[in-house]
Amino acid sequence: MKKLVLAGLLLSAACTVSVAQDSLAMNKLGHLSYPVQLNDVWGYTDAGGNEYALVGARSGFSIVDVTNPATPVELHFIPGVYSTWRDIKTWSHYAYVVHDGYSSGTPDGIMIVDM
Repeated sequence: MKKLVLAGLLLSAACTVSVAQDSLAMNKLGHLSYPVQLNDVWGYTDAGGNEYALVGARSGFSIVDVTNPATPVELHFIPGVYSTWRDIKTWSHYAYVVHDGYSSGTPDGIMIVDM
């Protein structure tokens, strides 16, 4: 029984050791600074093949052109209720944006953006 318990403890200890893996040739391609904290990102590609990052910020929703990832450009910012959580999903050519915040008299609910 002692050997079984010892073997279990050794196995548990061995499982907690983690080794970092190689980066699989990943490189940082670009960067865009924001004056507020961010909390979500979702990708979108339009009919012309242009790529966008849809970025949830504490103070709203940002559309960033990342077609050339070395030089991302914020195209539009839609202000919203201040929220620590904002979620974005797309379907067809629409972006659906929700949040968990509420400001007196200004409930955003769900924001639907025609991309």
